[in-house]
Amino acid sequence: MKLYCPECQSVYEDISLAQCPVDDAKLFMVEVAVEDPLIDAVIDGRFKIESKLGQGGMGAVYTGIQLSVGRKVAVKVLRDELSDRELALERFYRESKIISELTHPNIVRLVDFGQDRERDLLYLVMELVDGFNLGDMLERGRFKVAMALEVVYQVCGALTEPHARGVIHRDLKPSNVMIEDEEAGGKARVLDFGVAKLLGNKDNATSDNEVLGSPRYMSPEQFQHEDVDQRSDVYSLGLLMAEMLTGKHPLGRKVSLSDMM
Repeated sequence: MKLYCPECQSVYEDISLAQCPVDDAKLFMVEVAVEDPLIDAVIDGRFKIESKLGQGGMGAVYTGIQLSVGRKVAVKVLRDELSDRELALERFYRESKIISELTHPNIVRLVDFGQDRERDLLYLVMELVDGFNLGDMLERGRFKVAMALEVVYQVCGALTEPHARGVIHRDLKPSNVMIEDEEAGGKARVLDFGVAKLLGNKDNATSDNEVLGSPRYMSPEQFQHEDVDQRSDVYSLGLLMAEMLTGKHPLGRKVSLSDMM
């Protein structure tokens, strides 16, 4: 048996949990899924899948090997039930395009993007980050002030380039910030621009009145369907900073979709 969060679609092995560590939503018991058919598969003849890292709203993320150079990578695949929807395809393509244009050292680099036609599978390949996400680290307790400030400083650096290009992350949260080389002081890496929005772009991939992101770390304007700009990411980063310094979320309670309504 496993526990499933309907709020953020996360799955947990630890069945003693009562609430989701990401958003405090109630967890539900589910049967263990059938063995993942992608494990040990070779995607598009180029990337061998090794193990599953996690599950999100748009799809799953796996560790893999880029066979041509023997490099470890992270492979994100679109959920099967979304693969025939034009909106989902546009968002998946949007993420690859955004990441490919970003070069800041605190942003995870894009390796490749494509489609495995044999499996009718869209995939996004990124460098594999070796470290811990902020969510895992916050479970140990609050950060030392110097460490918290250094992480925030580096995340600010990572946001500078996309913000200058009119790109908003829209989903800054502990699981989307990885820390490498913790013993050497730590290097922050920002993940997942999957719900990012290009300012001024009025295409169909992200409608102006659609709420995207994680409720627990959303800015008020995201909740209220108002225009969102770079300041929304700054608000989310402020919540992360407060949580790192105090060891608990500043709102002090569950923030769910019902709260949004």
